Amino acid sequence: LDRAFDPVLAKRRESLLRDVLDRGPEANDLLLLRLQKSQRGLEAGLDLAKLLLTRERHEEAAAELARILPPELQLTRPQAQAASGLMAELITAALHPDADAGAVRAAEDMLQLFVDQDRVLAPQVLAQRVYIMARRPDRTPRQIVEAAERTALADPDNKLTRLADALRALRQQDRRADLVEASTLLSRAHPDNDLLLDQRLASVANLRDADAAVAFALEQLSDAEALRLAKYRRIDPEAVGGMGGVRTELLYHTGIELRVAGHAEASRRVYRAVLERDDAHGMAANNLGYDLLESGDLAGAEPLLELAAEREPASPNVLDSIGWLRYRQGRFADTPRVNGPDVPGARTWLLRAVERPEGAANGVLLDHLADTHYRLGELDLAGIRWKQAEARVRDSLRLLRQRGNAARVAEMARRQQNIAEKLAALDRGAPAPVAPIAEEDPAGDEAEDADGGEPPQ
Repeated sequence: LDRAFDPVLAKRRESLLRDVLDRGPEANDLLLLRLQKSQRGLEAGLDLAKLLLTRERHEEAAAELARILPPELQLTRPQAQAASGLMAELITAALHPDADAGAVRAAEDMLQLFVDQDRVLAPQVLAQRVYIMARRPDRTPRQIVEAAERTALADPDNKLTRLADALRALRQQDRRADLVEASTLLSRAHPDNDLLLDQRLASVANLRDADAAVAFALEQLSDAEALRLAKYRRIDPEAVGGMGGVRTELLYHTGIELRVAGHAEASRRVYRAVLERDDAHGMAANNLGYDLLESGDLAGAEPLLELAAEREPASPNVLDSIGWLRYRQGRFADTPRVNGPDVPGARTWLLRAVERPEGAANGVLLDHLADTHYRLGELDLAGIRWKQAEARVRDSLRLLRQRGNAARVAEMARRQQNIAEKLAALDRGAPAPVAPIAEEDPAGDEAEDADGGEPPQ
């Protein structure tokens, strides 16, 4: 065949192999050879590109499509449908979790060619291009943002979603520094959109670097950006003492983002930085104190949680934190004093927490209270609270699954299982597996978020 290739003879051989001998793969080998050696027009080029795709030769298929689809070419409807189908196959291959670099490069180069030729692409295809570009390390954040901007122009009814595709795509590829750069570019290009500015804060937290969080809140944000972000996060500049207080609060919020994402050590460093700027910051003291409590450092946690209770006496999360400290200390009931009121124990603090609507809806807090009732021999009350906790934890699990927070889902699922085991033990009259006190287990057995809830919105 190489010495004297006869396309007519090759076609006959293909037919014989496919239709008579039922040897399809060999027939396709001949078809591929015939198409590659022929003077191909549009139809043959489409056939060749399709055949190359079936063999996962993505870059060769893309090159053939580029050859046969010059910008001036007007396609018939069937030809346009065939070309679109092949383009869709290239995109699907590039977005596959196990796509190799060649598949990604082929799809993105083909899409870039269409963009350069000013071809009309559907918004969905333009959005897919953003995600494919993020898979290429040589594509810069600016290029990816520009692609998202093009998508937003083509789909103005979903502008924010299309712009945010750039951030989601980079986050999926764990390109943390590039995510920060992209979110900065977007937030400054759209100063009327506070959500994009808030995404910039979240992207900084995604770096898992306390120093970066401090630099962002205290140095990198302009005053105008800080005030916009404060408004979005419901921070009252007057209530926190002006611009300095605003930046302290934004630093605190970055610490929450770090902690919710599971970066405990970085969040602790941020909370300490907040307390260095404001040593009476009740919520930073609470979150840091609760982390220390959960790591077994009760002595370090106690002054922080007592400060938090003094500064934030109406916060269910703070009341839960100091209540749980008293539980871990084995101080379940109030301690009488000869002169003055009794010193509140775990039960009093936790009851105060559930008296507030937010506390009554918090499954973790209700579970803490139930364990306390059990320790005090109040078994009926323990059962009631565990059933309430079980329902609230189920609600939390549903929300967490919707948000795709795998770490929090796993954590809450463990709590749900533990509550079920406690209720089953209570029904059997067997010892319930309640949380240990420090004397029984100095390190504790829980790993919850320091603030007992979600970051402020």
